[in-house]
Amino acid sequence: MLVAAAEVISERGLGNTRIADVAKRVGASPALVVYYFDTKDNLLAEALRHTEADFYRALDELLSQPAPFTERLEAIVDFAFPNEARGEPRGTWGLRLELWAATFRDPRMTGDRQSLDDKWRALIKRVVIEAGDAVDPGLRTDAAAERFAAGWAALLDGLSVQLALKDAAVDWELARGLALAYASRELGLG
Repeated sequence: MLVAAAEVISERGLGNTRIADVAKRVGASPALVVYYFDTKDNLLAEALRHTEADFYRALDELLSQPAPFTERLEAIVDFAFPNEARGEPRGTWGLRLELWAATFRDPRMTGDRQSLDDKWRALIKRVVIEAGDAVDPGLRTDAAAERFAAGWAALLDGLSVQLALKDAAVDWELARGLALAYASRELGLG
């Protein structure tokens, strides 16, 4: 049901998605969808949690492999950015955009948005702290790593929005270069 919700919301947007549309996609009754999720906003939050769990599982698996620090940063960027040229669906970013919009309109959604943002920044912070000799020890402290994670996550999210919206001035290569240049500069990678 969550996969179907993610697909439908990504295709139509939250405002144009009816509970009945999700129910039809999975061959269930609308009452069953309402029973499990109560509202469309709850359905959106749960669908996004589901897709994000898949995202983090795959990224954690990749980051668990031994690799130079710069390759780990590249992996984060590659996972963060929607890239239809590689056959990736735009769905996850559609859900994120919908959650941001829903949070802007309904402060009750703030907890869901905050939880996802916290997880994203924590992953970046962890990678920096575990960087070993690749990053100066002064930049691997909790405070310094949190500062970097906040800035880099915001940059990655902003560039991802431009890619998801197909901004003519920001293609995947430019976004990737900007993100990696920021990381290199902030972390003193040369």
